[in-house]
Amino acid sequence: MGENIVTRVERQKRNPSRVSIFINDEFAFGAPVSVVEAFLLAPGLVLSDADLERLKIEAQREEAFERACRYLSRRLRTEEEVRAKLLEEAYSRGAVESTLERLRRLRYLDDRNYAEAFVRDRSRFRPKGRSALSLELRRKGVPEEIIRQVLDELMSEDDELRLAWDAATGYLPRLARVSPPRKKMTRMISFLVRRGFPSRLARAVAEELLESNEK
Repeated sequence: MGENIVTRVERQKRNPSRVSIFINDEFAFGAPVSVVEAFLLAPGLVLSDADLERLKIEAQREEAFERACRYLSRRLRTEEEVRAKLLEEAYSRGAVESTLERLRRLRYLDDRNYAEAFVRDRSRFRPKGRSALSLELRRKGVPEEIIRQVLDELMSEDDELRLAWDAATGYLPRLARVSPPRKKMTRMISFLVRRGFPSRLARAVAEELLESNEK
């Protein structure tokens, strides 16, 4: 095997936080500046094949971490969402799992915190029942045990009743021109059930709200 001599280390013009690494006068790969500094890369450094492979792996891990941080900077994400995003962008499984572990240690990823924030946000801006919230969280990759714990803590029967009333009250103006009353009732119940409220609760809320509105 020939020698792996670092011949050039150049900052990239389009992304100054990354450098281009040349081995034996040929472009080898790009890497974050932090990796270059950690490995003390400089022209003339001779790398063994094992060192070069380790450098490439670390470069991809750091790049995956930086990409994940940018992805998380926009809003909260679940662990599964971050994993899917990184795999979609062709990072190796090892780099992805290493990144997720690092994010968990730094508390940048926490599915329980995500679920709690998600339930509170939905309760405030788009009231939904327990079953709908559970389905949405499952689709985002939150583990079943965390979903159950969070909903048990944040959504009592009284909470779900209040949310059903909030949802029904917000929907009521859309039924202003609907007749006869039976049709209005059917639409209200269907709306609440689609929002994830139990059918019995949906009917009770719809009946009481529509009856009081007719008086």
